[in-house]
Amino acid sequence: MTYLKDISNRVEPAVVKVLTDLAEITSRHRISFLVVGATARDIVFSAIHNIPTRRASLDIDLGIRIETWEQFETVVNDLVDLKSYDKDSKKKQRLYVSGTIVDIVPFGPLENPVGIIAWPPTSDVLMRTDGFEEALQSSIAVRVSVEPEVVVKVCTPAALAVMKLCSWKDAYPERKKDAVDLRYILTKYIDAGNEDRFYTSDDDLFAAKLDYDLVSARLLGRDAGDICTETTLVRIINILNEELARESALRLLADMVGDRSYDEQMPEFVFQSLKQFKTGIEEDRNRKAMNS
Repeated sequence: MTYLKDISNRVEPAVVKVLTDLAEITSRHRISFLVVGATARDIVFSAIHNIPTRRASLDIDLGIRIETWEQFETVVNDLVDLKSYDKDSKKKQRLYVSGTIVDIVPFGPLENPVGIIAWPPTSDVLMRTDGFEEALQSSIAVRVSVEPEVVVKVCTPAALAVMKLCSWKDAYPERKKDAVDLRYILTKYIDAGNEDRFYTSDDDLFAAKLDYDLVSARLLGRDAGDICTETTLVRIINILNEELARESALRLLADMVGDRSYDEQMPEFVFQSLKQFKTGIEEDRNRKAMNS
């Protein structure tokens, strides 16, 4: 986990309440959790870097690293014992608090095989958790409350891009919003504290005269490649290879463009951004191989 950011006066009270409750419970049980999904996107881009995001709801997405399903039930039951949380009758990861949806996805040692969880008791409800472990290990520390002090781990944009891509693939065609979020991260990443890299640590992109509008995606790819395990890298590269093939149906591209299809240049720009994202991932993968 890297640097601490204080955004205690820039987060919705409803979000702070949930994070405060979960921080207290997980600390008591010595369990790690992190903020993912749209909540992480809004914290990093909007609260930290003042980059506007579109937030349709206050749904809160979280990941919790546990060893057993008993630990998960303990955390959920502790939340319910607060009298303000209710379980969803069908979706095992979902709770409700004051009209807000809270999704808590377990990951870690209970995955079997790695990257997949099977919900008890029948274990026939499967969910992929690709990227969660990498997201935790590369997370940033964010203070969301001063009194009481609450510091939480938040998924970085690089890890979030990986998770969005995998989530879109796993649930296609039901997760178009993941594709739209991926487009947002690809295009806005350079504005989230990465501008100077074009002229410093990643000045090879400047020397190569890469279009500045595409640098954002290339840097994101390099950072995503840096945090991912080889297993996750193989999966996301395979997804991108499939979706970037000109003979493919270009489903990811179509979902990423979405309501921006009226802009004739948008599809080609997004397609090129995806290519740069993939190139950046492969560049870092090759760097790892050379240094191993």
